[in-house]
Amino acid sequence: MWKYIIAVGMLSCIWINAAEIVFQDDIAYLENLTREVGAASRVERNAKAGKWTNQLGFAYFAPGGMDCYPSFWIRDFVMSLECGVIPRETAYAALECMTKYQAKKEMRLPSGAKIPEGSIPDHIRPDGVAVYFPGTYDPAKSGGATWGFRPALDDNFFFIHLAGR
Repeated sequence: MWKYIIAVGMLSCIWINAAEIVFQDDIAYLENLTREVGAASRVERNAKAGKWTNQLGFAYFAPGGMDCYPSFWIRDFVMSLECGVIPRETAYAALECMTKYQAKKEMRLPSGAKIPEGSIPDHIRPDGVAVYFPGTYDPAKSGGATWGFRPALDDNFFFIHLAGR
């Protein structure tokens, strides 16, 4: 028992000391880098992203910049909110966008895949086309043997997480 208590005490000291060695200059550098990455990834309204123009009604963040993964990716956006530099208004606009493209009824794709009612898209292209499966930008070619017969469920949980913020 004493070995356990001593080990926990030592780990606590290490944790506290590790927090003390992060300098304010390092934190400032990381905050600045976060803002720069956000600015480079921000796709303004009516701006080109890949071969499309942003018609989603708000400025979103493309995870790889405008030409690499140009769509609005639900999971990437919601995880990015933790960085603390994305305005609340942008988060609210993203939530409205996700709601707009939430599946209103069950849909069947040519691949045999089914999109259940209430599903949240995997990503939404800048031109306003929702894609419920990863791996493609063409909804007609999504799902099936390669990508599965049901969309990933995590986007629904990311939607709930965002709504609860």
